[in-house]
Amino acid sequence: MRTEKILPETVYIDNVKETKELFDFYAPKFTRNYEKQPTLSKDWNIHTDYHKESGDDVYEEIEDIDFGFAEEVYSKYIKNFISHFFPEISDPQWEFEGIWYNIYGKNQEAEVHTHAGHSFSLVHYLQYEKGSHSPIIFVNSYTGEEASINIEDGDIIMFKSDIFHRVGSNHSDKNRISIALNINVPGFETFEEGQLTKEEIELKKYCKSLQTGDNE
Repeated sequence: MRTEKILPETVYIDNVKETKELFDFYAPKFTRNYEKQPTLSKDWNIHTDYHKESGDDVYEEIEDIDFGFAEEVYSKYIKNFISHFFPEISDPQWEFEGIWYNIYGKNQEAEVHTHAGHSFSLVHYLQYEKGSHSPIIFVNSYTGEEASINIEDGDIIMFKSDIFHRVGSNHSDKNRISIALNINVPGFETFEEGQLTKEEIELKKYCKSLQTGDNE
């Protein structure tokens, strides 16, 4: 595991040795769902099962995903990360708080957001084409400055859930595929988005305007 300093925060990066097994197991299922509904997200023009709820018509034909295998694999990387983050605690406790997948087809992107309300967020790049696919772009909540990290296909990144971030446009015909998840560590929660300061809310609006070209 390595670390990179990003806009005063630290991002933790590791390479998942089981990426091929995870890709072979999950990518065909993700892709079948993507082909049924490429713009599944309720929030953005991308495909993700983040909001999947039973009884929702838009998800009627979307296959449910069992993430048990993924959670089993990621657990050891999370334990290593948590032990590194909290070296003073001999056996830090944590739990999964949501896991989902994302597919970005050509020209698809994600707007500025956080996963606030959880302790840490993780993203595993199952299919990532360097130079054509965008890594996560982190945004400083006070200055609006942006920065990204150098990642490779198969990497997993871990960061505090309240850090603003977005995903740039996919410039490739090859889908960008990732699995994302949140974890909670008792006593180390971040603020819900509804508890953001006025300045942070304005920053989010400003970042969105930069993407849409609406600077009013």
